[in-house]
Amino acid sequence: MTTTPYAVIEVTPFSGQSQVMTIYRKPVTPTTKQQFTQGGERKKYDTDRYFATLKRDDDFYLIQHHVFGKVLRKYNDFFADKQPT
Repeated sequence: MTTTPYAVIEVTPFSGQSQVMTIYRKPVTPTTKQQFTQGGERKKYDTDRYFATLKRDDDFYLIQHHVFGKVLRKYNDFFADKQPT
């Protein structure tokens, strides 16, 4: 994929073999649930779903924010004076 990743998640279980998932924003399509902001402007990206790839294979995944949003953080969350949201 040639777009810039939205996030990269690396998980290392007790077995020691890490898994790396690269997440990309999904553009809004006619099937996107929330296509517009509260102000009526068209959204650029789908806020419910992302595309993802795993480093171990060449498969392409569609993932939900409902599941992965729990581990995603905003840029400012990585600074000591900010509390996670």
